Amino acid sequence: MEFKSIFIFFTLLFFNSANAACVPRNNSTSSPNPHASRNLKPVSPSAAPLPPTAQSCPAPALGVTDAVLKGLPQATGNENPEIKKICDATVYPDVCLTTLGRYNGPSDMPTVLGIAIQAGTDLSKAAVDTADRLATQPGTPPGQTASLKDCKESYDDVLYSFQNAHDSLPAKDIRTMNTMLSAVVSNVGDCMDAFEGKDSPVSTFSDKLQKMASNCISMVSHLNVTSNLLI
Repeated sequence: MEFKSIFIFFTLLFFNSANAACVPRNNSTSSPNPHASRNLKPVSPSAAPLPPTAQSCPAPALGVTDAVLKGLPQATGNENPEIKKICDATVYPDVCLTTLGRYNGPSDMPTVLGIAIQAGTDLSKAAVDTADRLATQPGTPPGQTASLKDCKESYDDVLYSFQNAHDSLPAKDIRTMNTMLSAVVSNVGDCMDAFEGKDSPVSTFSDKLQKMASNCISMVSHLNVTSNLLI
């Protein structure tokens, strides 16, 4: 009986020692991310970021829409001299510098023009949303409602034109870009006409969009010269 008890004791001791040896030093397990795509491969933390593709377009400076609407200068005196040179050749250099003054990326004309057109696109979206909200919110004077709806339609057309101008840039389709940007100026004029003789709550949008489109047309003309393309 005593021998049997000793045998059981050593058997249990050996079993517990074996289990302890099988436990990994780091027994924490990472739970799978339920939102992660199954097609994505894990990335090593030490992996270097991939370089941007040739097709990527640098984003405009942060807060460009607010800066343009408020007329805040984005130039700090340390702006890229090539950007300042481009802006000085536009119709409205102050608006150009407000849009591009803090941009420090590549300063070739196609890239800068693409950023300027994208800034116009972003401002157009804000104009559409603002005109639609003012036209439908309670308390808007009846005399403004119809005009705001007209402006909303005009800004929709402006947005479409800016987007088409941007889409035409990679192929350097000068004719289409000029047509679309000129349409922006015309469509914004329709909104201004809708408020003729009345105070317009969207006048700042109209003013800045026309000036931004005019600046883009100036850049397109320089792109045309440097590319030796005929309109």
